[in-house]
Amino acid sequence: MAENDYLSTTTNLKLNSLNIVTASRTVEENEDVLSVHQFNDELSYVALFDGTYSNKMAICASEKLHGFISDSFKPSTSIPDSIVSGFLKFNFQEASCKKHTWDGSCAIGAIMDPENIYLFNLGSSSAIYVKDDKIVQKTTVRTIDDEEESTRIYAAIGEHECWLYSLTRGLGFFDKQKEGLSQEKQPYSPVPDVITIKRESGNSYLVLACKYIWKYTSEETVREIVSSMLLKNDDLESIANAVIEKSMNNNACSESAFEKDLSVIIIKLW
Repeated sequence: MAENDYLSTTTNLKLNSLNIVTASRTVEENEDVLSVHQFNDELSYVALFDGTYSNKMAICASEKLHGFISDSFKPSTSIPDSIVSGFLKFNFQEASCKKHTWDGSCAIGAIMDPENIYLFNLGSSSAIYVKDDKIVQKTTVRTIDDEEESTRIYAAIGEHECWLYSLTRGLGFFDKQKEGLSQEKQPYSPVPDVITIKRESGNSYLVLACKYIWKYTSEETVREIVSSMLLKNDDLESIANAVIEKSMNNNACSESAFEKDLSVIIIKLW
């Protein structure tokens, strides 16, 4: 596939003093969908949804999930608990509506206020938090090789059945749900991991990206690209596109990279 067969898009955003850029290169139907919202003057929300089998669940989540999270904010409820609650309520409603049966979506995102970053991930997309040119925090991708995941899945489907998928968490995938089980116990769990990061003085940024960015480009390589280019200027658009170019031009797997949707979000935090 030639590079000009791609549709390239870049978006620059300003949200509660945060500088945000998104970049993507897509083939035909875009399975990666961005969602950006401002809950109030201090609380910002950015998320990337990576659809599986189609973009239907990714689009649905981009339009609705933030509302469920916002509705879960209570004085007695922490923001991480509100994020988890929002995911569960959204997934439950979509399962009840029966609009989606076999398709699903991963999610990677962050809710940010002046003091903290609440980084959440579900599925195979991932993120890194870089401060003073070092990766100090990153999300974890859950797989069937994790004891917690395999225990839950085997309890749900029985050891006599074979789980063929490396992905163990996501929104949707309702055709694989088991009757009588809570969402937390389903083979595909919609419960995200949430990391709280204290915002401190110094140069820091977030990189959130779909699974294929990380498959073709290491976390350290992404950090090197972003950090080195930030030393020269604040052109986040060029930096985001440089990350995508690196993934596409990886000599070991460039043919595969050209066949995949590639999306990245960079958030400058100072």
